[in-house]
Parts: sequence; structure tokens; C-alpha cells
Amino acid sequence: MKKNINSFTLTIIGLNVLSVISCFCLLCIENLNVETICRIFFLLFAVVGLLLIFYFFYKKQYLEWNQYGFSIGVLILILGCIGFIKSEILCDIFNLFIGFLVLLIGIFSLQWAIQLKFLRSVFYFVQFLFACIMIVCSILVILDMDLVYFIDQFTVWLLLISSLFNLLSLTWLSITILRFKKKKDNEKKEGEEDDQTGSSD
Repeated sequence: MKKNINSFTLTIIGLNVLSVISCFCLLCIENLNVETICRIFFLLFAVVGLLLIFYFFYKKQYLEWNQYGFSIGVLILILGCIGFIKSEILCDIFNLFIGFLVLLIGIFSLQWAIQLKFLRSVFYFVQFLFACIMIVCSILVILDMDLVYFIDQFTVWLLLISSLFNLLSLTWLSITILRFKKKKDNEKKEGEEDDQTGSSD
């Protein structure tokens, strides 16, 4: 049976995609100031909120008690509008904002590493190592350590790499879960067939 994608998962995907787009713009477009990119980011963030609200009604998630796509969508829409209007304030704490964003990404990556471990994926160690690196780097940015200023636009590169890796990790995790479930279903079917063969004998 086909299940709807969780609204929270859609939010994570949307956040990572927005981060990648924003970082590419900052790195590739000359004379682009932080305030402009903040406005674009939060405008797209608000659009993600609208899409989540639409998805909630389109997939009839209101018929399920554990779906909160509408609430998440409204929250993201409001935060996007506030961020768009007050983008000049965020410019002053740009590095701090990215630090917390990468920390959030790193924590999700850490959970996915644990899931991959229990799913017996050989990729889990790489996922775990990268998650730890992201978390450590985000803490350095949040604490405004001098180390982060040795690399030009360190925080932007950090967010770009973290977001790209997260999108790849989420894709790989989804594939691994599907393979694991398929393998378990096949083992269950084989067991039932063996039971039927044994009973007929």
C-alpha cells in the first residue's frame, strides 16, 4: 500500500534544497549581498509552507490523526513572512543562523546513521562520521571561533556541503529501507511457503 510522504520529511527536503540554492547564489553571483539572499531564502521558505498546506488537503491528510502538515505549513509560512520582512536583522546574525541550521542538519544525519546501522548498511559509518563533523563545525560557527575564518566563506561552504550530503543521505536511507522491507517480505513469504509444503507432506 502506497503511503503519503510525511510532511516533516517534505520540510527537511525543502529546507535542504533552499539551502543549496541560496549557497550557490552566494558563491556564484558576484555583488550579491546577504540581505538579498536572506529575502530570497525566506520568500521560498514561505512558498514551502504554502505547498505543505496544499499537500495536506490534496492528500487528504486531515483524515489521519498523526498528520500535521497544515500546522507545519502555517508555521513555516509565518516564519518565512517574518524573515522576509526583517531580513536586515538576520544579516547581523548570518553566521549564527547558518550555524544553527547546520546543527539541525547534523542531528538529522546522526539519526539516519543510527537507522542505517540497524538496517545493516555499510554506509552507516560514513554517515555517522560526516554527521559528527557537521555538528562539530556548527558548534565552532555558533561559538564564533577564530578557526572558521581561516577559510573564505566557510559558513556558506559548510551549509552547501551539509545540505547536499543530507539530500543524498535521505535518498540512500529511503532506498535502504525499501530494500530491507522487501527482503523481510520475501523471507516471510518463503517461510509461509515452506510451512505450506511441510503441512502438505
